[in-house]
Amino acid sequence: MILTVIYCCVYATAIVPAFVANGQEVDLPSSPTVGLKSDPRSELDQQLVPEIKQQNGQSRSIAVFPTSSEKAVGPENITQDDLDLRQTFDLTNEQRQAGQPSQWLSKIFSDAMWTFVPHSKSKSKCNLQARLYQQHLSNNTHWAIRMLDASLIVPSGIIAGAGQQFGHPDQCIHTRVPLPDFRTKYCLPSAQFSPYKDLYTDFYNKRTQDWPPYDMKKNVWDFLRPRDQLIRFTRHSFSWGLCIPESCSAEDIQTSLNDTLSRAFAKHQIHIQVNLTELQCYSVSEEKVRQMPLAGYLWTCVWYALIVLSFLGTVVHYQLKNEDNQHEEKRNSQNHTKEMEPSKLEQELDSENCKLPVGSFLLPFSFHRNAHNLVSKDNKRNVAQIDILDGVKGIAIVCTLGVHREMIGFSYAKNLEYFEWSLRSINFAWLTAGLNILDTFFFISGFLLAKTFIQNLNKHKTPNFFSLIVNRLFRIYPMYLMIIGFTIWVQPYIGEGPLWKSYADTEAQVCRKYWWQNLLFISTLYTEGNDICIPSSWYLSTDFQLYLISLALIFIVTKCPTWRKHILIFMFVVAHLVPSIVIYLEQEPSMFIHSVEGLRANARDRYFRKIYVPFYMRMGPHIYGVCAAYLTDYLVKRNFKFSTLQKTTICLITFGSTIGMFYAVAFLFLVPERIFQATIWEHVVFVIPYRLVYCSTLAIGILIEHCGGYGAVSDFFCHPIWVTLGRMSYHMYLWNFLTISWDVFLAQSLTHYNLYVFMLRTIGDIGMVSLISFFTHNLLEPPVAEFRKKFLPK
Repeated sequence: MILTVIYCCVYATAIVPAFVANGQEVDLPSSPTVGLKSDPRSELDQQLVPEIKQQNGQSRSIAVFPTSSEKAVGPENITQDDLDLRQTFDLTNEQRQAGQPSQWLSKIFSDAMWTFVPHSKSKSKCNLQARLYQQHLSNNTHWAIRMLDASLIVPSGIIAGAGQQFGHPDQCIHTRVPLPDFRTKYCLPSAQFSPYKDLYTDFYNKRTQDWPPYDMKKNVWDFLRPRDQLIRFTRHSFSWGLCIPESCSAEDIQTSLNDTLSRAFAKHQIHIQVNLTELQCYSVSEEKVRQMPLAGYLWTCVWYALIVLSFLGTVVHYQLKNEDNQHEEKRNSQNHTKEMEPSKLEQELDSENCKLPVGSFLLPFSFHRNAHNLVSKDNKRNVAQIDILDGVKGIAIVCTLGVHREMIGFSYAKNLEYFEWSLRSINFAWLTAGLNILDTFFFISGFLLAKTFIQNLNKHKTPNFFSLIVNRLFRIYPMYLMIIGFTIWVQPYIGEGPLWKSYADTEAQVCRKYWWQNLLFISTLYTEGNDICIPSSWYLSTDFQLYLISLALIFIVTKCPTWRKHILIFMFVVAHLVPSIVIYLEQEPSMFIHSVEGLRANARDRYFRKIYVPFYMRMGPHIYGVCAAYLTDYLVKRNFKFSTLQKTTICLITFGSTIGMFYAVAFLFLVPERIFQATIWEHVVFVIPYRLVYCSTLAIGILIEHCGGYGAVSDFFCHPIWVTLGRMSYHMYLWNFLTISWDVFLAQSLTHYNLYVFMLRTIGDIGMVSLISFFTHNLLEPPVAEFRKKFLPK
């Protein structure tokens, strides 16, 4: 106290007179610590805002900025940058005076969510636990802070497309609350926001088709306003993680959020609407209640039974193999067995061993035997020609897995801007323009069907159309039924996550309702009004429909051999003209132009249902395969051989044309400058060469393989890796959509994609699907094939 009095006396008698003598103003301190040093902020204000006289005699402040050279930038030496900065200040003040918000929605949202507490109009328990949560939150109680910390409070990256922000779901549902009957629940509500018309009128103009880059000087609402889905995904909606008491229902949470956020956003002239369903909420107790039904346990028991039978079959196979060694030594002593091929000898020994009832039943289940047959390669000429088809299918299924990863994984990327850029980039044309890769399977399907008929006719055997259909059904149904059963009875109960219930429960509900359409192969005949059980199953329905059409075509040309060439040419032309007619009538593009919204909609997308999957749009490759089989048989019967120069020239032309077609698609229809400018007639004309060029490459490749071969190129396509993948392609195709969906919808955070991450995930998809398919194929297919041989007509 004494020091304070002494300081004030010295300050008043010595320091103040000195400042006054120099003409300076002095602020008297109110305490010993204030006034010893002048306030830097007040000094800066005095330097920045001196007063100047206006013409009307009034004074106003103008900015004067100190520089590094200790020179002031004032009215006499003001620069253009200073004027721009001043205009920005004036614009901000005008916006505030006009009622426009000075806060971005993240700040508005976080301020509202910091104090958010759910309430219910009908559940007192929800209201009680909400008050307890609020009370313990104010006391910084551990469990309450964990709930708050698990929720997303401040959204970020909305402009970049990060519309799904999960917070920390595991932390939420595993928070143990030391209160009676108080459990936590995690929800993922979604909200759509838009400005009032008075705030930004242009937001409500018609959907625009302007492409990035966008003007950074404009209002942010100009960027957020809706644009065509082919340009980018919506930016005026987002989802966020929320941890709340389990006693509050999804309807209670939705009502509470709408009340809280609507009031907060209305102050800033922004409309917001929150949506939430029970499919977007989950908790630990709910997961315990969600028990797998009896049918799900029966499904797993079937696989367990197959595993047991496989083990027993392998044991029997090894036992019989030891006994066969003695027979083999005895047979090797005979002259005719010395020249016998190993594969033929093994078949003969198997036939002898299968005379025993136990061996006859268990041997087809032997995992060792089935795996060996799956990866083995036969050196016979006709089998080698089938091997190259399996090799082509193996390469095609690998490419298909990459396209599926792009379609499902990329569309849920954290950095949607990168994905949207890649969809319109020439660098990714090999991915975005390569959707006709599935034409490979349609072409080979038609080729093998016709080749089977031709081989039987060459042997003077009359093919049985009914037996062909029955055998094909028994090849498709076993694994198909297992996948449908898995989707309905098993998949919803094997995982948890913010997106899992929305995905798994929805898929299960669709399959419960429409499974019969899948089994009748008519799901793609409904172009609207229903969903498809297992989106990837569209291929099976379309392929079976084309199988029946090709059977009818082959039956006609078999009965009318003199008109064969004319009928095949007519069907070839019709198959390639029908897509053009449909595209003109529907006014749709000639290929599936990807967008985030369309890929997320998947089988529900309009273009997908009306243009992409119908059999009449996919008829060209299948009929082309049938025609290629007849042409191949014609050349083989005349012992036609391609020369080395012919093969080299044809390969370079066809391969170059296929690659050129991919980039032609990108330049003509996928780059921003062309998506909306391309006319319908361009699409009508282009759809014919779009499929014709690729199928011609396949046809010429098969012709050369049957008429001389490719040499080293044939060895590459017949490599055991490709052949094995091709033989498993059916199982890989069915499992792939499921495994990628598990990766996306079981995740508790979105993936940030780049080319490296994309390739890493694709390689992981190939490895995982190959491993699963290797086991399911060896467990299921050989026993079913043995059943077909014994009980079905040949």
